[in-house]
Amino acid sequence: METKQKRIHQRIIYTSLIVTLIIGLLLLSFSFIFDIPYYLSITFVISGLISVGNYLLLIYKTQQSVEPLLKKTIKVSSFINIGLFALALLGLFFLFHQDKWVVFAFLFGYLILKFVIFFQYGLQIKE
Repeated sequence: METKQKRIHQRIIYTSLIVTLIIGLLLLSFSFIFDIPYYLSITFVISGLISVGNYLLLIYKTQQSVEPLLKKTIKVSSFINIGLFALALLGLFFLFHQDKWVVFAFLFGYLILKFVIFFQYGLQIKE
C-alpha cells in the first residue's frame, strides 16, 4: 500500500481510538458523579473497538484482493461487519438489563469512526 494512504488509515484509526477512549472515560467518570449506569461507557468503548476492528478487516481484505474480486470481497466483509455488529448489539443489550440507552451508546460508539473519517476527509478537501 502507498505510504500516504497508509498514514491516512493510521491517522483515522488512532484518532478514532483516542476519541473513543476519551469519551468512554468521560462517561465512566460521569457515572460516578451522576446517576448514569456505568455499563454505558463499557458499551460505548466496545462498540468503538468493534468499529475499528471492522475498518481494519476492510483495509486488510481490500489489500489482499485483486481487482476483479474486489466487489465480492467488499460484499463478504460487509456481511461479516453486519454480523459482528448485530451479535455484539444483541449480546450487550441482553447483558446489560435490556436498557434502551445501551442501544444508543452502542450506535454512537460505532459511529465515532465514521465521524472521524468524515472530519479527516473534510479537512483534507478544504486544504
